[in-house]
Amino acid sequence: MYKRQVKGIYRGYKGMITDEIEEFKTQNVSNIIQRGGTILKTARCMEFKTPEGRKQAHDKLVEHGIDSLVVIGGDGSLTGARIFADEFNMPIVGLPGTIDNDLYGTDITIGYDTALNTIMELSAFWNNHVMARVEPPLVEKPDAVLESLRRYFGPADKSEPTVDLDRKFVVNLKEILTLKEEKRALDAQVKALETRIKSLYAPIVEEMGTACKGTCEQGGECFKVSYNPLYREGISKDRLSALRAQYPDIYDEFVDQTESRIFKVVKSAIA
Repeated sequence: MYKRQVKGIYRGYKGMITDEIEEFKTQNVSNIIQRGGTILKTARCMEFKTPEGRKQAHDKLVEHGIDSLVVIGGDGSLTGARIFADEFNMPIVGLPGTIDNDLYGTDITIGYDTALNTIMELSAFWNNHVMARVEPPLVEKPDAVLESLRRYFGPADKSEPTVDLDRKFVVNLKEILTLKEEKRALDAQVKALETRIKSLYAPIVEEMGTACKGTCEQGGECFKVSYNPLYREGISKDRLSALRAQYPDIYDEFVDQTESRIFKVVKSAIA
């Protein structure tokens, strides 16, 4: 049974030369099948057109133990792959990926269908909303919508007067309160479960001491346990205040202030 490592190269041939190579696992590619574009990004690379540049790229592949490539691209990318394969005798699989759909021997290339669908969606959006002057629904993920609104409106202003909201939002506000009650109940259940789990593994941690791995076997079953450390870099509030007082220039250069806002709903009777 062969155990293969898969590595991703960012920015194509440019990333091969500049060593933008990292190991890819399941978590690196999860939840991307429905997304257009490429998580590996793209870039033009004039250096790869030269024998010296291709030699640099090959040396980096050897350093990473890469013995074969999968190249996704159009005519230029696949031409470069063919030359590279001939020069260094490296197995390369070429996948036709271009929105132009102009590669010989292919009916539909990767990206062509995405491009057509995007054009149709944009056309429908233009006709149904821009030209018709109809506000589109908020269909993106809520976090993305809220971030877009934050950037659009800018920082919060506490001096602004209270906004008299449209009565259509009463439905939203009532459901928010209901869902928050449900969430509180579920949070309490989760906290109780977490407490129970910790009480069960506390004596196991005591037996492991400083070790990070353990095993337990009984009746044909084997349990493998890991208790690995996590390291986080941070600075306490007191030290941050001291830094600001003693070295204000360094504080201003490296410490950024970010803004977040908390949405709360309180229900009361009208007096």
